Amino acid sequence: MKKYFICLAALFLCFTLCGCSVLGEKTKDDRNFMVSAIGFETDGALISVSVEAIIINSEIAESEPVPEVLTATGATISEALDSIGSSLAKPMILNHCGVIVIGERMTKYWFDKICDYCFYENRITLSAYMISAENPAELLSGKPESSVAVGYDIMGIIEQQSTRTGISYNSRYFEVEGLREKGKKVFSLPHFIRNEVGISVDGLAVFKENALVTQLDNSDAGLYALITGRFNKGTVRFGANEYHINSRKVDYGYSDVSGNKILLKLQLSGDSIDGDVCQKLENELESLEYKLKLECGTDVFGFSDILTDRFGEFRENHAENYAEFYRTAAFCAECSASGGAKNDG
Repeated sequence: MKKYFICLAALFLCFTLCGCSVLGEKTKDDRNFMVSAIGFETDGALISVSVEAIIINSEIAESEPVPEVLTATGATISEALDSIGSSLAKPMILNHCGVIVIGERMTKYWFDKICDYCFYENRITLSAYMISAENPAELLSGKPESSVAVGYDIMGIIEQQSTRTGISYNSRYFEVEGLREKGKKVFSLPHFIRNEVGISVDGLAVFKENALVTQLDNSDAGLYALITGRFNKGTVRFGANEYHINSRKVDYGYSDVSGNKILLKLQLSGDSIDGDVCQKLENELESLEYKLKLECGTDVFGFSDILTDRFGEFRENHAENYAEFYRTAAFCAECSASGGAKNDG
């Protein structure tokens, strides 16, 4: 049943921001209230929950909507939210929540609890974006740049970044939960920071089996997206230059005959994409894979999921001992320039 509703959620990527309910402080019932974003962090034993609440004073027509971040800690998610809600006159409204922020210290146990809560409570829309941040409460605090709330700013930033960079973030809650339900081990979330300029995406946070394993800057994030097939069309930076890719076709293969090998084939078309650029790109992709393999000691690209899905013989021969296969496998990238390649993403 859970999988059924996740599939249905893919049909509803957008949600309206109208229909607020009445809420207020302990002594006031004249304020409309809704949650635009919710963040989670943990010390291991307890869960800290932060909500960005948009408060509208209904008695003053010219008053501006004011976002406020409220935080509480509890032994369960419900306990933390109840603690926040105890100072309010009405129940919190979560079904307009646009962003779910996951802290960098999140554990496997609590990540699973967060996903279950978001689904079974059925109050947080399944099309909310999931993102990563060092400190969810700090990220959500501060003045919104372009909308009524930081949470809704973040939604716009993700959509703009997807168009500009070509990275398919695929970080809606139902997309992340869909991967987890299918048993996929690796997924990534856009990583956000707050500095003196404001909030921005500074790369990707890569999770494996519900735990953060590495963070990539924006440059490496583009290369990572090309390797994993999570790239549409947009601008990729490697070396000292940027290249605009109009289309790409990706394929994967492997060999275990004279040594283990994982093969990535990319066919690209775009401005200034030629043989020399393809050679440089091959080197960059292989260098990134090698670096992350050494740093993480594990497959952070999801090759296991890709190869077992595509090749029955790989599943039979290497699924159970994949860690050993990957440890000894060489990664080879083959890139070619083509004016006629079609985007398969």
